[in-house]
Amino acid sequence: EYSAYLKQNLALRIEQAKLLLMRHRLDAFSTQLGGSIEWARNSFPQNDARIDALLSELLAINEARPHQEDLEISGSLELLRSKIEQKYRDRTLDMRAPADKSNNEDATE
Repeated sequence: EYSAYLKQNLALRIEQAKLLLMRHRLDAFSTQLGGSIEWARNSFPQNDARIDALLSELLAINEARPHQEDLEISGSLELLRSKIEQKYRDRTLDMRAPADKSNNEDATE
């Protein structure tokens, strides 16, 4: 249970850092991610290959220091919005098709 708690806590800390990044708060992002790294170093067992790999990845992300122009996601959001709308239209058409077919069968009988 304690291990699960530690993993969940780290996941929440990283999620907070991601939210700061999405809000373009780069200094707060770096501070949060750095705090998450330190917390993980103090909370997880030392000399564990999985933990070492995770910490290395988090350090690399923190050192990369994303730039403001790297954070422009409006095109991705527009694409996502159009995909969701298309799925909704497709699903609506799929839901109508069987009903229309059964109505046509009833009319021919």
